[in-house]
Amino acid sequence: MINKNYILICARKNSKGIKNKNLKKIGKHSLIEHSIRIAKKINNNYISVSTDSKKILEISKKKSVQFLINRPTSLAKDKTPEIYVWKHFIQVFKKEKNIIPNYLIVLPPTSPLRNIKDINKCIEKYKSKKFDLVIMGYKTNHNPYFNMVKKKKYHVEIVNKSKGIFFRRQDAPEIYNISTACYIINVKYLSKVDNIYNGRVGLVEIPTERSIDIDTKLDLKFANFIYNDNK
Repeated sequence: MINKNYILICARKNSKGIKNKNLKKIGKHSLIEHSIRIAKKINNNYISVSTDSKKILEISKKKSVQFLINRPTSLAKDKTPEIYVWKHFIQVFKKEKNIIPNYLIVLPPTSPLRNIKDINKCIEKYKSKKFDLVIMGYKTNHNPYFNMVKKKKYHVEIVNKSKGIFFRRQDAPEIYNISTACYIINVKYLSKVDNIYNGRVGLVEIPTERSIDIDTKLDLKFANFIYNDNK
């Protein structure tokens, strides 16, 4: 089983912005179901779900997810860094299956509009062996070299000052927002770090409309609008 694409879906019960967020629907399917459905489209997949929700565990079991983790409460808090959930999965999986994957594909439920082509590009990029981590991102209209400011006591100033003076956003260095659509991480690298962005990070660019991250009720409405419009 070591050559399989090991996929982890982390879906906790609570959320500050939306109650039972991962059970909310985009179209006919809940966010957790969207993640499971697209994970099954990945070749040679082995899918795991880590959650503190009985309902999500039931759904995952019904959808034939191969490995389920009843996540401890200590790893399901608002301020719990998700990297600790990834590490917990590796520990539990090693203990129960005696397997340590070479890499992990993480598909958060909050990005239901990504597609399989996006994910396959990430896998292909990771397999070039140039990166410790591959993420998705999209070009932002807000640029810290041009039109983003920070407070300094009684005034504000551009976030990132540089020697050059930029009068147009197009002339400033290209900046990308990180999408939560997909992460692919080397497991040995994961075991050594607390900040996943400290290593060699590769980026796959995707359109803004496929990168939406469900965090608020407005995000949910917007995602449903795009999903139904595309259909």
